[in-house]
Amino acid sequence: MSKQFNNYQQRGGGGYGGGALRQPEAPKVSDAELLGEFSIKGFFEANGQIKAPLISDTGTGNVKQLADRLAAGKKEAGDAALNPHQLRRFYDAFVLIESVHRMNRSKTAENETKVQLLMLKANAHYAGQRLKTRMFNLFMEERISLVLNAKGVQFNESMRVFKLHFGALVAYFPKN
Repeated sequence: MSKQFNNYQQRGGGGYGGGALRQPEAPKVSDAELLGEFSIKGFFEANGQIKAPLISDTGTGNVKQLADRLAAGKKEAGDAALNPHQLRRFYDAFVLIESVHRMNRSKTAENETKVQLLMLKANAHYAGQRLKTRMFNLFMEERISLVLNAKGVQFNESMRVFKLHFGALVAYFPKN
C-alpha cells in the first residue's frame, strides 16, 4: 500500500461515504417533555364520555393547541413543523383502516385491523425519523398504542374516538 493512500485513509477518505460518519446530535428534550400536556392515558373520562379536549378547543392540551404546536415545530427539541399534507396523508390512511374495520367487525377483523394499525404506527415512525417530525411521531405512537390495547367493544369505541380526535386535529390544523 502506498504511503499516500495510507495518509488519505487516516484523514477519513476512501470508502463510499467520503469521510467519517457523524452521529446525529441528540435532542435536548426528552420524548415525555416534548409530548408534555398533549400526552393522554385514555380517550374516555371515568363516566365513559369522550374527553372533551380531544375533540374541542377547550381545556388544557386541547386538540387545537396540539394542531398549532405540530404546525409550528420546536427546532430546539429536534422537532420540525408538520405540514398539512403529511398530516392528511396519515389521517386518510387511518380512515381507510377504520372504515374497512367498521364494515367487518368480527374477531378476525379486529386482529387484521390491529396489524394495519401497527403498520401505520411503523410508517409514522419512519416518516418522523426522515422528516424530523418527532412530536407527530410521539402523538401517533401514543394514540395508536391506546387503540391497540383495547379489545372487543372497547376496541371499536377506541377506533371511533381516535377517528374523531384525528379528524378534529386535521380540522384545527393551520392551513398556511
